[in-house]
Amino acid sequence: MDATVVPSPGRRIEDATVLVRDGRIVAVGRGVSVPDDAEVISARGGFVYAGFIDAGNSKLLSSESAPKPIVGRPMDFSSDVLAATRPDNRKGLTPQFCAAEVLQLDPKKLEALRQSGITTVHLVPAGRIASGQSAVVTTSGVPLREAVLQPNLFGQFQLYAPCGRTYPATLMGATAHLRQLFLDARRYRRHAELFREKPNQIPRPPFDPTLLALQRILDGSQRPLFLANSRDEIHRALDFAREQRLKIALWGASGAAECISRLRRERPGLIVQVDFGDPPKIEDSLPGTKPTPGTKPSELTPEVKPPLRAQRDKQDRWKHRVGSLAELNKAGLRFAVSSRKLDHPADILKNLRTAIEHGLPRDAALAALTTNAAKLLGLSDRLGTIEPGKLAHLVVLTAPFDDKQAKVRFVFVDGLKFEYNKQKEAVREAASPRRPDKAASVDVSGRWQMEIQSGKAPFPAELTLLPEGPKLSGTFSSTQGDGRVTEGRVSGDRITFTVAIGAGDRAIHLKFSGTCQKTTMSGTVSSPFGRAAPWKAIRREEPNEPDNPIQLALEPVVVETPAAAPKKSSASPSGKAPAGPETASKKKADELPAGAWPTELEKDRRAARRGNGNLFVRGGTIWTGTGQTLRNASILIERGKIKAIGQGLTPPKGTLVVDARGRFILPGLIDTHSHIMIAGGTNENTQSIVAEVRVRDAIQTDDVSEYRALAGGVTTASAHGSANVIGGQHAGVKLKYGATAREHLVPNAPQGVKFALGENPKGRPKRFPRSRPGVEATLRRAFAEAARYQEQWRQFRQAVKRDKNLLPPRRDLRLEALADILSHKKFMDCHCYRADEILMVFRVAESFGFRVNSLQHALEAYKVAPEVAAHGASCSTFSDWWAYKVEAYDATPYNVALLTRAGVNAVLKSDNAELMRHLYQEAAKMLRYGDLPADQALQTITLNAARELKLEGRIGTIEVGKDGDLAIFNGHPLNAFARCEMTIIEGVVYFERQKQPSAMSAAPVRSTSSILPRSAVGATPSFGPVPRALWPLRDRPGHNPSDRQTGNPEWDSLDRKRTDRGSRSESVAAGRR
Repeated sequence: MDATVVPSPGRRIEDATVLVRDGRIVAVGRGVSVPDDAEVISARGGFVYAGFIDAGNSKLLSSESAPKPIVGRPMDFSSDVLAATRPDNRKGLTPQFCAAEVLQLDPKKLEALRQSGITTVHLVPAGRIASGQSAVVTTSGVPLREAVLQPNLFGQFQLYAPCGRTYPATLMGATAHLRQLFLDARRYRRHAELFREKPNQIPRPPFDPTLLALQRILDGSQRPLFLANSRDEIHRALDFAREQRLKIALWGASGAAECISRLRRERPGLIVQVDFGDPPKIEDSLPGTKPTPGTKPSELTPEVKPPLRAQRDKQDRWKHRVGSLAELNKAGLRFAVSSRKLDHPADILKNLRTAIEHGLPRDAALAALTTNAAKLLGLSDRLGTIEPGKLAHLVVLTAPFDDKQAKVRFVFVDGLKFEYNKQKEAVREAASPRRPDKAASVDVSGRWQMEIQSGKAPFPAELTLLPEGPKLSGTFSSTQGDGRVTEGRVSGDRITFTVAIGAGDRAIHLKFSGTCQKTTMSGTVSSPFGRAAPWKAIRREEPNEPDNPIQLALEPVVVETPAAAPKKSSASPSGKAPAGPETASKKKADELPAGAWPTELEKDRRAARRGNGNLFVRGGTIWTGTGQTLRNASILIERGKIKAIGQGLTPPKGTLVVDARGRFILPGLIDTHSHIMIAGGTNENTQSIVAEVRVRDAIQTDDVSEYRALAGGVTTASAHGSANVIGGQHAGVKLKYGATAREHLVPNAPQGVKFALGENPKGRPKRFPRSRPGVEATLRRAFAEAARYQEQWRQFRQAVKRDKNLLPPRRDLRLEALADILSHKKFMDCHCYRADEILMVFRVAESFGFRVNSLQHALEAYKVAPEVAAHGASCSTFSDWWAYKVEAYDATPYNVALLTRAGVNAVLKSDNAELMRHLYQEAAKMLRYGDLPADQALQTITLNAARELKLEGRIGTIEVGKDGDLAIFNGHPLNAFARCEMTIIEGVVYFERQKQPSAMSAAPVRSTSSILPRSAVGATPSFGPVPRALWPLRDRPGHNPSDRQTGNPEWDSLDRKRTDRGSRSESVAAGRR
């Protein structure tokens, strides 16, 4: 009685009474007549809410209660291979598990939940690919048969890497495993239907609880719940749901704010975990942990503090994580909250209060605890609000739920009363959040230039302030010493803060107070050394940058411009001069306090993205890749495609312009063999044949190696594994850093399957094959079984035309992928080294009627170059890697040249995230090893690579109609000193070197903006020999005379017969060993 009742979010009844009988609410409101036999509880000053709901909790389930998967027939993989997927493989699959049937409620855990105001828990099994079925229970402690409100509510799933030595062990394997399970479940349902109709004609379906459990999900009576936290995980779950036509809910969803547009379209249920943790602090020093005997590496902490900018970024990411709930609410997405990964259930309320401080409306936070959760769990007719007829699950607090001082006074659940905090008086508060201080009227965040009057002359200082609500933190730098803001507060226009200079007992504390306005502050400062002194500060403004054009050079490069070409303007479209070295260095100084190291952060990498697919690249030297070089030409890209190339072009209004005069423009580089951007394991090496797994199911979009590759001009890559005789399906990706996995994938790209010969696949002592002849046997058995699979389906399709009620063959994703190779729907890429194995795989392929698309590594391909050319296989190889394992001993750096002259499509690839950054330098080595012309050397990383991927109609050259993928270099890309300045994919800038944090001062930045010496800049932007005196290189002692430096190439194909070999020693090498 006499409480403030909140029946639902947004409603409030003062001095109200809630009447409860037999565990249900009878009446709510003022003036409710109380029966004589009712127990009267005075809650004057208290606040009554519907019982809080924990929408996702696994801690009430012990690990011992989880069942073991059903064991299938034993298989001896050491003596044979299995080309088909096992129909009874149930690793990680227990969808038949029912949490409600094995739950043993722990009184201590229930008590902790009740003390947090939680009356209902959604109990979710977890830890497997398909973990089982969830249940909703109350926290009253009554017997389980009475406590369960909803058994078998959701079926819980998770796409992750299960690890171990049996299939699957990787993320891509787990995804294929679950995909096969749903296919088997659909066939099982059809099998059961036909058996009921024709028991004498159709064989009895096996008893399979796993497949039976999925029938409710397939018919829509049970909803799948996917555990997915990061942006990538959320998109994978949604992709799988779309593929299987499932309406899912997401649990975890900590990265949901990064997927808002898709979540708004598809509207999955959201159960968000609120494991925010404490806000990170700016540390001036770290204590460090000195290792002692028995100290684990994970227990060590650094003695050196992270860079200041990295610490600030950590704070920003924490604020974004906390503010993500407000973003979801603003987008109109309803969500419930979960205690997953929280140490104590009370942290749900604590963290929701933090979210309210960061923009989440109070009513939205309360809805997440009550109405949203009840609706998502299908219990809105019984829970979530205080209404007559609903269960009397109530919590009485001493203050509004968002007040940090609020305590749980009473909890009512299942007709039982639980009393807590008897000594706490009810705190009656207004509906608005408590505000002990007046709100700040001025935003003081940022950098301030201070002047402190001390003695006869003032001394300058720099102050950086970081507000966190009304509190302040930050840094202080002056000629008298550097320090940190240890405490501070802003109230209205008043500001106070304390600066500590030094550390420990010897720290000197300066106490500042004063008034603040938008651009100025002033006041007094007191110190231990005397009277208070006046101080004043002026806000430091950040320089504005013109949006257009992008100026690649930090100083103008003088070039001869044809009359028809547009003249270079000294002003940008905004009327401001392009940023020069002084502006650039000033900007860098403004970004960080003195002495702070520049730090590349994730937000820097994502901020590099500029443009919308419409781009104009002005005035560079264009190597088209078709044998044609265009000087002082421009490229117009519209909607991601090249629209025009040539001189005299002008950009359409509003098009982003890149000023590339004095620069060299190539097609985006292509890496045909990469292992970057694969989450949860690169190789599903638990079995010899895993053609069903797909790299596209495990794309990792925040792999920093992708950005490093962009910095080397790479725009397209093929990602795959290397460990199985028959591995998985590779993924062709554009390196669109920051985009989603689906946006990375090259649309409608021809699909290949990765095979492997030699040491990699035979090196597993407990898995067949263990020899090179065994590898050949594995290939032949696999394709023979795939051919039988093809024939089985062909016969079924013929028979079903006569009789619709036939049981279809089991659809096997592994055999289906192999059959697609036989029917030329997919192609074969083969990892190999030795010449004998190359000939072997050709014989196998030709005996089954298909062609090997490419040989990967192929270090001995030069020995059988005519055979490779006759078969028609491309070769992706290293430039000069050899002898790193036994089967690589006979390699030679002349491999590419010999293959090219034999008519083979030769490609240089990385197979290494570091080498991927400088593929152009690998191409330069081909001038040294084999005298390849410059055009052919560059084609090994552009056009030839596109041919191997069967994408030469879209990428690999600069031609009208192709994708607008470009790499812009500051010099000839075959020069050892050249570097990529900008990388463009489909008309969008994804890497821009001058925008990266750099420790270089203005002079080195200016000198490295172009590799051309000042005396050489002028007559033409073409590349010629560079005098040795600029970079004095010495031949290493012991080098063969033939290893001396060679002349740098012109853009036109080099004719060595016309080259003056006598002058080569006077020029810098384009490529050296």
